[in-house]
Amino acid sequence: MKMMSDCIACLALVRLKDVHKLFTSEEDRVLAMQMIASMIKELVADRGIRNAPRVATAIFRWLKRVSGVDDPYREEKRLADSRALTIYETLRNDLLSLSPRERIARALSISAAANALDLGVAAYQPPQPGEVLQIAQNKPVGLADALKLVLESKRVVVVLDNAGEAVLDRLLADALSSLGKEVVAIVKSGAFQNDETIVDAKLSRLEESFHEVIPSGTDAASIFLEEVSTKVLDVVEECDLVISKGMANYEYLSDVEDLLSKPVLYVLMAKCRPIAVSLGTALRSLVTKVSA
Repeated sequence: MKMMSDCIACLALVRLKDVHKLFTSEEDRVLAMQMIASMIKELVADRGIRNAPRVATAIFRWLKRVSGVDDPYREEKRLADSRALTIYETLRNDLLSLSPRERIARALSISAAANALDLGVAAYQPPQPGEVLQIAQNKPVGLADALKLVLESKRVVVVLDNAGEAVLDRLLADALSSLGKEVVAIVKSGAFQNDETIVDAKLSRLEESFHEVIPSGTDAASIFLEEVSTKVLDVVEECDLVISKGMANYEYLSDVEDLLSKPVLYVLMAKCRPIAVSLGTALRSLVTKVSA
């Protein structure tokens, strides 16, 4: 997905929150924002990069380096995962009591709604994990096609996104596993915003639901194919279906679908205008979109 005008403003505004978190001196904050503005100009205008996750990754890496903080959202992630875990068991029991088809449909709806737990979107305030269930009452766009594809797939790779969301994505893994499917999760090796990392996965107990939890080999906003580990490339090659969680993964993977040579199911909430326009849906819609 090519970035739109809103993306440029969002890149600056989201990082402004990080700058206030990481620097106490107003002078340092001004200097940091000047550098971020320069980086956006260099990457977007001078180098012609039109993929927002690539630009966001470069800026976040720079912020981590100059601040000396390797995981700026560590506490926010721990809190989100902990809160989501308090409702996980009840949701799992309810989910597994449904028929196989209803089980997958419900898990996909919760997974899409859980993408609301995102701290990386300007002018957007995420709900509490417990509020996700209310959001999940809305049927995702494209659910029928998604359900058919998922039920036909035997080996599934899920590219996870935000902390808290990842705990609720365990329900999708539970539902798929209950039908005899093999489900592998990919999480980030290093910190990017409030996304789940291999370190966070221990608190989330992802290994209890997924057959395997694999670190991506990178701290990029998505699984940049030139950066990820050989193990990630292998599991993607061997699977029947890639489930891509969240907006950044959609923005990146929708540009490289042809290289994956297999269907991709995008599961997300359209939390900004560019994503909604790209998906052809209303703002704040839940979406399950099968790749072209």
